[in-house]
Amino acid sequence: MAHLTDLAGSSGTGVSMIENSGRNWGRFELIFTPGTYQYLGTQFFRGPSAHGPWTLADASSLLSYKFVKTAPHDYTGGASGGTTVCISP
Repeated sequence: MAHLTDLAGSSGTGVSMIENSGRNWGRFELIFTPGTYQYLGTQFFRGPSAHGPWTLADASSLLSYKFVKTAPHDYTGGASGGTTVCISP
């Protein structure tokens, strides 16, 4: 998928997956920068429905990142407050 925009307004290229769980349909999109394929964000659409072909249900954007060798001292093992921690070897 070309010419997608993430939640922060950055343009990118995406890949999508269609989900069908009975009556509920969903489309999950991962968005990357066109040249470097750096991860920008995600979007999740529900549909098609009586309200239109697809409705945006959830979206996120990566605003910054850094690599660390250890987890923060208050790390609880899960993402909280929109923060995800990645630990490199």
